[in-house]
Amino acid sequence: MLAADTTALASSLDDGFVWTDADGRTVTRRELLDRLGSGALRYASLEPRDATVDVHGETAVARGAITARRSAAPGASAPAGAGAAGGHYTIAFVAAGGEWTAVAMHSGP
Repeated sequence: MLAADTTALASSLDDGFVWTDADGRTVTRRELLDRLGSGALRYASLEPRDATVDVHGETAVARGAITARRSAAPGASAPAGAGAAGGHYTIAFVAAGGEWTAVAMHSGP
């Protein structure tokens, strides 16, 4: 995410991936990759903490807290979209063919 490496990120996201943000907006895999690739969404830093991962067969749930500093955000004129935000996240992963991919993410306060 920091390097906006959409090729690497695409390989770790399921085709049906959906991110629900703290405001209840949903972002699809394609939308996320497009925003990162175009520079509409850019992170200057991501500082995760208190991360846990629970594996249940071919499903895993990652939870934790994060401080994210954006340098650009969709719908905001720079530097208006810039700023730091803290919150919590939950990410669901599934294993298929020996590879783990994220299928859903939720972020909130």
